[in-house]
Amino acid sequence: MKLSEATRRGPEKVRKQNVTLTMDPDRISCTPRALMSEKFDGIQGRWDGRTLTTRSGRLIVAPADFLAELPACAVVGELWIGRGTFQDCQSVVLRSEPDSRWRDVRLMVFESAGRFQPSKRVRLVQQCQPRGVRAFAEAIIAKRGEGAVIRDGLSFYKIKALEDAEARIVGYEGGKGRFSGLVGAFVVKSKGVTFKIGTGIPDDLRHQPPALGAVITFGFEGFTTGGKPRFPRFIRERRVV
Repeated sequence: MKLSEATRRGPEKVRKQNVTLTMDPDRISCTPRALMSEKFDGIQGRWDGRTLTTRSGRLIVAPADFLAELPACAVVGELWIGRGTFQDCQSVVLRSEPDSRWRDVRLMVFESAGRFQPSKRVRLVQQCQPRGVRAFAEAIIAKRGEGAVIRDGLSFYKIKALEDAEARIVGYEGGKGRFSGLVGAFVVKSKGVTFKIGTGIPDDLRHQPPALGAVITFGFEGFTTGGKPRFPRFIRERRVV
């Protein structure tokens, strides 16, 4: 099969079921060609038969024995070590020189330009029609997986767990581009960890942000190995009643 246009363009605790999801599966409208699978938490790898790159085109310097197992045809997949190991995978795959940790990396192929024989390091992702999406995603999350993904032509839907917590604003970072002269991010502190939140802030709060010391609620998707929330986003300010 041909690579789609979308492809050409380019340690955590076990979570409970019935978690809040990043998007409502009931609002996803799919065509008959849509396919659903586990969302593997790794680095996307694109193999053209000669070179392995990231989605953005950055060269991935993989060891010769790994490259030797890749098929002759072009494939796209996720370079993956295991559930809950994104930071480990990133540190291995994006190194300028490969090391022995590549022995744990697998390419989980979800799209191929031709037929090939899977191997220990190159595996075909099991995909199915997107039915029972919520239950499918929650079952993966309960096993420490990231969630589910639906690929439907140019459309791409990620259904993952969304956790939330509170943090106190301790500073501000100036905005850039269209946010120049405004607040670009809140510098916040939560449970002794300081980090920035720039996503999800409404324009009115960029013009007139909450005062230092204000408490906000933010959403996030698990933690980095350094203990910081991954993909934090502003939800709301806690109002004192």
